[in-house]
Amino acid sequence: MGRRPHHGTRRGGFEIMKRMTGGNRLVVLLIAASMFAVAGCAAIPDSSTPIKLEQVVEGGRASTPEPPDSQLSAVELARSFLADSVDPDDDHRAARMHLTAEAADSWNDDVSVSLLASNYNAIDAPDQAVAPEEGTAVVEVSGWEVGILNEFSAFEPRRERKEFLLPMRWTDDGWRITDPPPGVVIPLTDFRDHYQPVQLYFFAFDRPGLVPERRYLPPATNSSQPGQIVELLKKGPSPALQGAVHEVLPAGVNIRHAVAENEEGAIEIDLTSLGESPYEERRQMVAGLVFSLQSLRPTPVRVLVEGVDVLPERSEWHREDFNDLRRATVPDHDLPGLVVRDGQVQTLVAVGEEPVPGPAGDGAYLARSASQSVTGSNLAVVGDDGMGGRKLWAGEYGAELNPVPIEASSLTRPTWRAGDSELWTVADGRTVLQVVGTGEGGWQAHEVAAGELREYGEISALRFAFDGMRVVAVAGGKLLVGAIVNSGGKPRIGNLRELLLPGNPQAQGPSVTAVSWNSPSTESLEGDLLVVATENPEAPVVRLQEDGLDGRTYQATNLNPPITEITAFPGRDVIVADENGLWTTSDLNGYWKQLLRVSGASVVPSYPG
Repeated sequence: MGRRPHHGTRRGGFEIMKRMTGGNRLVVLLIAASMFAVAGCAAIPDSSTPIKLEQVVEGGRASTPEPPDSQLSAVELARSFLADSVDPDDDHRAARMHLTAEAADSWNDDVSVSLLASNYNAIDAPDQAVAPEEGTAVVEVSGWEVGILNEFSAFEPRRERKEFLLPMRWTDDGWRITDPPPGVVIPLTDFRDHYQPVQLYFFAFDRPGLVPERRYLPPATNSSQPGQIVELLKKGPSPALQGAVHEVLPAGVNIRHAVAENEEGAIEIDLTSLGESPYEERRQMVAGLVFSLQSLRPTPVRVLVEGVDVLPERSEWHREDFNDLRRATVPDHDLPGLVVRDGQVQTLVAVGEEPVPGPAGDGAYLARSASQSVTGSNLAVVGDDGMGGRKLWAGEYGAELNPVPIEASSLTRPTWRAGDSELWTVADGRTVLQVVGTGEGGWQAHEVAAGELREYGEISALRFAFDGMRVVAVAGGKLLVGAIVNSGGKPRIGNLRELLLPGNPQAQGPSVTAVSWNSPSTESLEGDLLVVATENPEAPVVRLQEDGLDGRTYQATNLNPPITEITAFPGRDVIVADENGLWTTSDLNGYWKQLLRVSGASVVPSYPG
């Protein structure tokens, strides 16, 4: 039987695991690629016969994977199997090398891609007979699954206990797994090290502007990644945005040759079967391709149809050429932000000394919260109605505001939807209201379908992203992201996903008290962030990626939880409110500096939006 098999039990930590369904394998080898690829550039084939898009997504690793070391213990082989599962090339060839020949032929890696939490265990199964002399072993892997990678290569958070066995047999090459579970399991550390995050861009359903969505490219050569992005655009939006955005590439479109850099150094995409379409639709298509591809790297993009430039004015495009399509409304970076204190609305640059102009600054509305539109032209104020309830006023910044016909005992801080003529608020923790300007200085409120959101409990916060199609909310103390879905011509809050805060996934987690959108800058293509206030005194403020995959905790120095409000803005310091006033920081690892000291009184800060 050769040398005697050996065992080793070694406990360690996974980080989060993900699950990939069969439809999401992005790396498909083009058999004829070597006929056309020379020095990283793909030559256009003589024939213009259409090639299905998924056929031209080149992939492949730079080196051939090596079989696992024959000296690995059973537990070490299990860990190696999971680590090498990060490579999807050639039907997960690297991972299949950990299996017996029979298991390698039968393993179904198309079921899912799962992420496991960092405190997972891989040990000799305690209830299985370990028989080194017979050449058999069983390793038990257990931990908390906290997310999957779906067929669109988008992350979906979840919290579930995951346990599975890896039975093994001793072979001439060492331990090999005889019966792997269906699907792929990847430690988050390996996922982060090898998968490339990118932003895909789609067009909002009912307004101008691009809407981003974060996706993850599997390990591959740099030359293959543009083709992977085009393939993902062809699949369209993931369930998180379906019903809220339009596809960039129309159904039925094909590609004449592999997506690759041409001789001029531009990423070239040659389409066919595009059909007739107006100029503006083609321009939007090119913009979606350019923004998506340049989230990977700032290489110019050329888009052709049957070898002819799809837009006649030029051959190469950058995202700067489509600034008018970037977003529905461009935020005014010179606006200082506001704070509500003692019923007055004041500016954040001169807190306590410079009220905003007009009745809002004089305290006429007995303000409890306020929000300025992203361009600064309009203001919305929630205040006391004098009878124990709340009232909403809206109108031109600096002028007398108009009352909105709403009766409620509570109203959340208003949030402006990508402009100056529409804002939303939540009445009595249950009813989501869309407030629209009538064009004559008045405002009218309409209830929005939000049953999916109400199922989580009382809605205490609702904030729009700058694109006006994505929302983040706090309901029942949980953090939720969703989209504004078109439902028979009317908006509906849907596609909700609960995001998990950093920490032990086994614990239910602290309640969320406030949330705000944020990003490094309005020009960033790295994806939006969320800053979240929680009831956890050790982690009162955390920062999350918009999809919830990665989270980090701000230092708690100087804060006195609970945090009652939080606001953020691209390129600005984060501001939070506690019982001692307002605090600000620009650094995850920095301490919080006091912006305003108010003992025993409530203050509510807000950046535009």
